[in-house]
Amino acid sequence: MKNDSASVDNSGFSLLFKRLDGGLSRIVTAIRKYKLPLVAFLLPLTVRAIPELMAGPYPIGYDTITAYVPFMRDWAIGNTSAQFNLEIGGWLLYVLFGVAFVWTRVDPVTIVKIAGPILYGILGSSEYFFAKRVFHWNSRKAFLFVFIASTYFVSLRISWDLFRNTLGLALMLSALGIGANIGSNRRLLVYSALIFLTGITHVLVAVLLISVILVQSILAKLDWRRIAAAIPGAALCVESVWGFQTQGVPAIIGGNSSVQSLSLYVYSAYMFLPLIPVALVGMRSLQSSLMKSWLLVCGLGIVLATTPLSLSAQLVSPDRWALMMFLPIVAFSTEGFTMLRGSLSPRMGWKPIVASGWILMLLILSIGYVGLQAETAVPYYAYFVPTSMLQSTVPLHNSQDVASSFRWLSANTQPGSVIVATNPIYGWAREYFTGSERIMEFYSGTTLQVALQTTLHNGFSKVYTVWWANGQGWYGQATVPPGFKLIHQAGQFGVFLYDA
Repeated sequence: MKNDSASVDNSGFSLLFKRLDGGLSRIVTAIRKYKLPLVAFLLPLTVRAIPELMAGPYPIGYDTITAYVPFMRDWAIGNTSAQFNLEIGGWLLYVLFGVAFVWTRVDPVTIVKIAGPILYGILGSSEYFFAKRVFHWNSRKAFLFVFIASTYFVSLRISWDLFRNTLGLALMLSALGIGANIGSNRRLLVYSALIFLTGITHVLVAVLLISVILVQSILAKLDWRRIAAAIPGAALCVESVWGFQTQGVPAIIGGNSSVQSLSLYVYSAYMFLPLIPVALVGMRSLQSSLMKSWLLVCGLGIVLATTPLSLSAQLVSPDRWALMMFLPIVAFSTEGFTMLRGSLSPRMGWKPIVASGWILMLLILSIGYVGLQAETAVPYYAYFVPTSMLQSTVPLHNSQDVASSFRWLSANTQPGSVIVATNPIYGWAREYFTGSERIMEFYSGTTLQVALQTTLHNGFSKVYTVWWANGQGWYGQATVPPGFKLIHQAGQFGVFLYDA
């Protein structure tokens, strides 16, 4: 009987091991089969995670600390503010962040630090899908497209803090990939849904997507199916522009003196200068009307921002149109590289050497952008904003100083006082100040002097602020206004008190 029992046990273990082995084999086979699509997600995720890891527990990115972190804390107390308005597109990611914070209670800074790399990975996956479906490139060439796009500094800049833009581009590429072959009503419905989803993620990307679809449809002698599929998304964009108008943000303004035409055109060319020579080579081979339509729409956006009757910079900053041009230029550059390199196969001659040198240059620029502090940035980035990913609204090495200042202030504020926090500092106050005193928020561009006068006019006499204490402040404000007295210093930042 014991032998029979042992035989049954051995048979059971043998069956279990066979099942485990079979399952493991299927997993390994799937990984081998889909290794490039998987790497297309993991590569950009890893690249984007590097500056986050270097920053430790502190955020990188301007909007991450000025917009997303405060919004999550507002969402938790039921104050959705102007960031969440169902009548205006661009709210989807805010909702996801708010829900994530409420459900998990993970610190908002941690949430955005995790979200940045994941969103960039999603963009990489959509780039791979797009290249395969639209350009019909093989897996290696599609991955090369992802590699160049993920390491180029313009794409990295978008991923730095423009999270909605990043997700919107991923959805846009997915929509265009599906739209490359709409053979059924089901595909048409998915196509339309992706366009609409792009609109509730980022309005500018949706406007670009719908404009490209319209241009392509006209070139195809009025493809009414695609035009009809874009109607819900287009209606959302129109409603969003009207919603901004009712909130005091005009769509069209006259005499836009804040935009200098020549500098904007030069800046747009400057940010793509390393790509342009190889992209011109690729344009001769990659005859893509879609990519040319994309560049045309972005180019018109730049031009319309510099005319006497122009698009409002309050609605969309003109340089955003330039940033959105990176994907078509990368596509042409990928084609140009393969032409020079000989379809990625080693070859003698000057063209492969030029191609290899070009890739090496892009990697050096990428490493400098990801790994160097703002003060030691690559000279090429001197006129690019930001000059490095290792910063938020303050240099990375000052992050601990700012956090320490607000932690000290939390325990040492006087009753009846108020904290003035201009836009670069407001998110830090919401994250690290735990006292009960009121935090006064001000719109972007408001100086400390104006903020102080407004606060005093509102009846407050004891006013705190946190700012650079070494006379090297950013945003054109090297020091605090006269009347503020330094009462505590943490590294290069300090807590200041104005006692009227």
